[in-house]
Amino acid sequence: MVWRNLTVERGAVTLLMVNRPDQRNAIDFSTMDELEEVLTILERDEALRALVLTGGGDTFVSGGDLKDFLVLVTAEDGQRMARRMGNILSRVSRLPVPVIAALNGPAVGGGTEVALACDLRVAATNAYFSFRQVTMGIMTAWGGAPRLLALLGFSRSLYYLLTAERITPEQALQLGLVQRVTPEGQAVAGAIELARQIVSQPPLAVRAIKRTLQQIMGASFDAAAAVEVTEFGQVWPSEDHLEAVNAYFAKRSPVFHGR
Repeated sequence: MVWRNLTVERGAVTLLMVNRPDQRNAIDFSTMDELEEVLTILERDEALRALVLTGGGDTFVSGGDLKDFLVLVTAEDGQRMARRMGNILSRVSRLPVPVIAALNGPAVGGGTEVALACDLRVAATNAYFSFRQVTMGIMTAWGGAPRLLALLGFSRSLYYLLTAERITPEQALQLGLVQRVTPEGQAVAGAIELARQIVSQPPLAVRAIKRTLQQIMGASFDAAAAVEVTEFGQVWPSEDHLEAVNAYFAKRSPVFHGR
C-alpha cells in the first residue's frame, strides 16, 4: 500500500516514517487515518520483530498540525482529538515487539509524546526534546505526561513541562530519555543497528520481556514477581531456549526460529 503522509519499509525490522517535511512532520487528521491503517497491518504481522519510527527531513515530529486543528473549537472537540491520537500512540506502545524512535531532529510539542510512546529512543546530535505545549496555552494530551512521569519522576517532569526548556541529546542520555546518541544524520542507522541487535535474540523471549515489563510497571513486588514467573514458564520449554542451551555446550552460534 502507498500512503501520502507516511513512508513504510516492511521487513523483520520495519521502518515507519512520518513524511511531511514541509510541515515539519506535524500530525494532522489524514496522518492519523494513515497511522491507524498501518498499525492494523503491523499488529497482524507475525514476522515483525522490531519497529523503527522516525520523521522525514530534519525534524522528528513537530506535534499537532495547528492549521488542521483550527476546526477544534470546544473542549469536547479537543478531547476527541486527544483521545484519538492518544489511542494511536497506545497502539504503538502495545505492539508486542520493541519500538525504537529514531530522533533525526527535534521532537517538540506532541512530537515529544510520539517519541515517549516508543520503547527506546536513539537521538542524533542535532535533535532535542521540548515540551512546548505550555507556551501555546495547552498541555500534553497524547499520553505524554504519564509516560514522562514514569521516566523522570514528579519534579523533573514538572520542570520540563512548565518551562518548555530544551533537552539536548546529552542531557536526554543522562536522564534516560534516550538510550543512544549518534552523529547528525545517523539516527535511523543507529536505531536500525539497535533493532538488529535485539532481533538477533530469541523472538519469544524478546516479546515476553517487553510484555512482562509492561504488566509489572507500577505493580507491587509480589504481583510483579508473579507475572515474571508466569512469563518465564512460557518461554522455558521453547525450542529457542533448547537451541540456546545446545549451542552453548556445542560452542556454536544459536539459530532461533521464534518457537
